[in-house]
Amino acid sequence: MEDRFSLVWKLLRKSQYAAAVLLLLAALDVAPRVLASPQGSGICALTAGLRARIAKTFSDSDNTTAAVHVERGNLVREGRAGCILEAGDVVSAEMGAHALIDMPDRQVAKVDYGHPVTVPEYRSGGAFGRVMRILYDFTNLDAASNMAGTVDGATRSSSQSLIVPGLVGGRQYVDRSEPLYVRWQGGTPPYRVEFLPGLTPNRPLAPPTEISGQVAKITVGMLPLGVYQLRITGGDGSSISIPIYVVPDASQMPTLPANISIAPVGERSTLSAAWLLMRGPPEWRLEALSILIGQGHTNADILAQAILTPPAN
Repeated sequence: MEDRFSLVWKLLRKSQYAAAVLLLLAALDVAPRVLASPQGSGICALTAGLRARIAKTFSDSDNTTAAVHVERGNLVREGRAGCILEAGDVVSAEMGAHALIDMPDRQVAKVDYGHPVTVPEYRSGGAFGRVMRILYDFTNLDAASNMAGTVDGATRSSSQSLIVPGLVGGRQYVDRSEPLYVRWQGGTPPYRVEFLPGLTPNRPLAPPTEISGQVAKITVGMLPLGVYQLRITGGDGSSISIPIYVVPDASQMPTLPANISIAPVGERSTLSAAWLLMRGPPEWRLEALSILIGQGHTNADILAQAILTPPAN
């Protein structure tokens, strides 16, 4: 199906009354959207066509209004951090603007004025394309991203200032064989992460924890199996507690679909997490988010990053 831009352009070329058509479009407030660079709803959207992602955009200090653009056929829109790119997309920059693009091969491409980047079709073994088709078979990527960013009322702190996005109320299962990654929003540093045992909540445990901004990497392998309250406290006194059950290993997880089990090893963790997030029991949401955060932060996995960080508006 032809887009609106192409249809209008054909009409203008064939019509003897082009000026009248333009006036009519202007009166209907359509001309600015048709004749200017249209914003295609598909550009930057998280779909199975994911091949790359804009990680960062920035401008020279003396040119803060310069922008980055993404072109897909006749469609053009501003490209911001988090924008999802498909094969054939062209990313260009105005004078003074720059962008960094994460590619599936773990390389970073830089876009500068006069040096646009075209996203290639990755055909090396076809692994990445197969992974995206597998994921597309069982989940809606935009919906997964929305779920990862949802704030459920049961996961808010009493002061409403510290939240853990992506969770739902109720106990969460945690795999002790892997580090637990948790991200939060709100509160002020310094942050403290503690585990309150179910039987002795007045004696909190503090397993080895690395905190970077509002993300914590927790070595839960040192914790005894059992029930805890995972408590995150900000320097402003705000805190939130999440009931968790530490289990021995991933064998406790729900059985994954066969097509995920046979996916390339390098992508299996992200696929498993996306499936858990979308189709798994709600008590495995914290573990699903942990895997995505770990993959995104540690392995620079663009699919995990894309699910966790939707494009800026």
